[in-house]
Amino acid sequence: MKIPELHYVLALSPTMWQWLTENNNSAAVQGLAAMLNVIITIALACLTGWYVLLTHKMLMMQQGQFQSTITARARELTQSRRRLAMLITRFSKILDQLPWEDRDLEKFASMALWNDRDMDMFEEAVLAVGPDSADVAGEFIESVRWLAGENRRLQERDEAAAIIQPDEYRHRLIAAKTKLADVAMLLVGSE
Repeated sequence: MKIPELHYVLALSPTMWQWLTENNNSAAVQGLAAMLNVIITIALACLTGWYVLLTHKMLMMQQGQFQSTITARARELTQSRRRLAMLITRFSKILDQLPWEDRDLEKFASMALWNDRDMDMFEEAVLAVGPDSADVAGEFIESVRWLAGENRRLQERDEAAAIIQPDEYRHRLIAAKTKLADVAMLLVGSE
């Protein structure tokens, strides 16, 4: 196989190739090469500067997005803490009004307690505040749901069937008050 001449590979005419290779034109060839080198260097510097500007803009956008995410998360956390504090106060007031003595337990059936929406809001707020609160709140929620279930059961049945187990009732009431206080302490400690 025949190797093509170099001037064909470079797409130069034979006269141009001859002019480039003659010794008396070497200064001009070096000058052209230096100019070409300067042009290529300037082009690379411009491309690098453009790339740096684009990278900087992308970084600034990402920092803005990150900052807005942090701000939104802090706002959500503050709202969840406020909501949780409000619900803790509400539940505490209701629990303090519940009867303790055996002779007063019949009043329990006629009392208005919290609703399921309050419990759902409490659970959401606790989860938003942090995982430490969630474990303690789970025990509170269990006791409070039991109390609410007993309250509904007593309201739906006739007088003869409306019997509450005082020991279990007191146990759940104490557990609810204790765990609610624990959640309040965790809320204060997490600020």
